[in-house]
Amino acid sequence: MPDLKAIAMAALVGAASAFGATSVEEPFAYSVGNLGGGSGGAGFSAGWGTPTATGPGTATVGAASPSAGALATSGGSAILGAAKDGSSDGNVLISRTLSTPLTSNSDGSITVQPYYISFIADLDDALFSEVSDAGQRQWGTSVELRLVDSVNNKVVTLGKLGGSATWGFGSTNLPGAGLAGTAISDSPTLIVLKVTPSSWNVTNFNLWVNPAELGGAEPTAGTTASTNQGFSFTELQLSAAISGWLPSSSGTLNHSIDEIRVGSDWADVTPVPEPAMIGSLALAGIALLRRRTA
Repeated sequence: MPDLKAIAMAALVGAASAFGATSVEEPFAYSVGNLGGGSGGAGFSAGWGTPTATGPGTATVGAASPSAGALATSGGSAILGAAKDGSSDGNVLISRTLSTPLTSNSDGSITVQPYYISFIADLDDALFSEVSDAGQRQWGTSVELRLVDSVNNKVVTLGKLGGSATWGFGSTNLPGAGLAGTAISDSPTLIVLKVTPSSWNVTNFNLWVNPAELGGAEPTAGTTASTNQGFSFTELQLSAAISGWLPSSSGTLNHSIDEIRVGSDWADVTPVPEPAMIGSLALAGIALLRRRTA
């Protein structure tokens, strides 16, 4: 008789390999509650810190993952709550230290290979539903994933940036590093940034918003942005802020961020379940169950 346990394990390994290999991964698979102190995922040297906020800002864990097409998700998500109270703006920020810095090349030799960063962002529906001040809310709201080089005060920011109504990426002290993507919407959005270090600190960037091709070859890139400034990102931050509402406005917007991945190729950061692998695993599990109940 075939070794059903071995079959099941082989199917499990195969299914896992279908999701690619990442150097950083944060699925926010925590119990519902405060995000601060959460230490799951991979590629970090410590857990999430204590959030800082202006106004009643919060960083918590939600029970479900937002769905972005066929992208593989794990359950759970980060919920960033930024509040506005009359004329006072609000924001929240929470950070986590990376185990290995994400860097440019600094010695003239191309030793750092390209890498990709992806995550899902889902904006609060209220950002779109109240027509009377929706434009001001959208313009003044930011929901961002930041890569931070605190030693040199350099930052790459991805997501919904303040002062715009589009997805994109921007930077601090990295001239030339910035691209605008598509207009924001009230649906979960997958954002992917490719970082291609060249020589002598020149780095190229490509941005995709809701790419159609997941889990396979990299799709054709759009506009490329470049900087000639070096960096070494050691920290990942999540941030949400709101400002510029009408003076009488108040309330909280709760935005989701999920499935943060950093990997060495496109498939690493845009994984999709492979039906054949999932089917094999399911059949092996059924066989084991029948054997145990026989």
